[in-house]
Amino acid sequence: MQPSRFFVSVVSIGLGSLLSACQTTGEVSSNPASPNNTASTNVVESKISFPQDYFVESISGESCQSSRDFDAGITYVRQLETLGPNWNAKGNSLTVDHNDMSKRWAALLELSYTAAATNNAEQSKELIRTLVYLAENKLLLDALKTNDIKSRCYAGSGDVKAKCPYHIPQHTSFTFTAMLNAANVLNEHTTQQERSVLESYFASAYADFIKPLASSGLRAQSFYEFGDGGLGVLAYARFTNDKSLAESEIESRKNALIRVINDEGYIDNNSYRGVRAYWYHTLGANSAYGYALVAREFGIDFFRDPTLGPKLKALAEKIVEGTVDYKKFMSKGNRGTNHSKDPEDARPHMHQLAVSLPTILKREFGIDVPLSSAYIRKGRNETIDRIIGFNADCYYASK
Repeated sequence: MQPSRFFVSVVSIGLGSLLSACQTTGEVSSNPASPNNTASTNVVESKISFPQDYFVESISGESCQSSRDFDAGITYVRQLETLGPNWNAKGNSLTVDHNDMSKRWAALLELSYTAAATNNAEQSKELIRTLVYLAENKLLLDALKTNDIKSRCYAGSGDVKAKCPYHIPQHTSFTFTAMLNAANVLNEHTTQQERSVLESYFASAYADFIKPLASSGLRAQSFYEFGDGGLGVLAYARFTNDKSLAESEIESRKNALIRVINDEGYIDNNSYRGVRAYWYHTLGANSAYGYALVAREFGIDFFRDPTLGPKLKALAEKIVEGTVDYKKFMSKGNRGTNHSKDPEDARPHMHQLAVSLPTILKREFGIDVPLSSAYIRKGRNETIDRIIGFNADCYYASK
């Protein structure tokens, strides 16, 4: 039996203060004129069709609505401006101190999806003004960038207490992606002047944070939040109406998923990360499935892909295995050095931030995964799925 979840029913996560883990509509090429001087053209149609509200055509239904007080929520979101470039000062390789950041952008998405679902123009306009305010103040554009990182997480040797500079550009990118999600959903309420401010801001955010993270994910032996950064690219492609960018990203990400998910359903290296292997496995699965939902709305169905589809099913079956026979799941051993072997660090349950995972498993594969008491308890206060930036319950309710 599934627990109730926010947006009428969401399994949520109470993690405390420390957590973790060119616009185109097609390309036209002209052929040389035929011998009878009649020109001919071949139109290459894009596979991509953008939904109006980014991850669905129209956000609707009570599952997309929050009871959060709007005015208090706006104040809370604007406190993002208090974050300095070194916001993760208390974090280390094992644990990311991102609550002050991610809970605020989650609130932004709560309010934005609620305004869209209720067709509240006044609230939508205030949310856009908030985005513009943060953009004009260049929120987080001065944060550490991927290209400026000088040291490795876990110090390259399994030191869980070592600083992990990579977490800063990674989670900063997630913040920009959340802001893009809100801007996409509220686009119809945006003035041209506001749009101009956001375009400039998001162009910088994309170039310095979103694109580098997504590009590195295509080469990585792992799969983490926001489709390993790829959902940021899709959100930016939607914002700029760039179908070519979206199609390139989706095809590349499909190949990456085919590479990192093996035929048994394990994710390299999520599923091999010491005492938190199953935890990271379910984080990666939630991220992969969330990305697949957006890709399908854009016109490319991963679930029906002859190569990737069976891997996604095997991935789901491993999730069930880890819940009903944890020792069997863990028997495959560890790889690499980016993990802990200390039993005190163990998280032998589905990742608490994987808010959408039970719903997706049921809707896409007909699987009712057993939910542990730890998952339910730690998840009872979560609102937005902070692994993908929207909730599966809202997605399916809006179809």
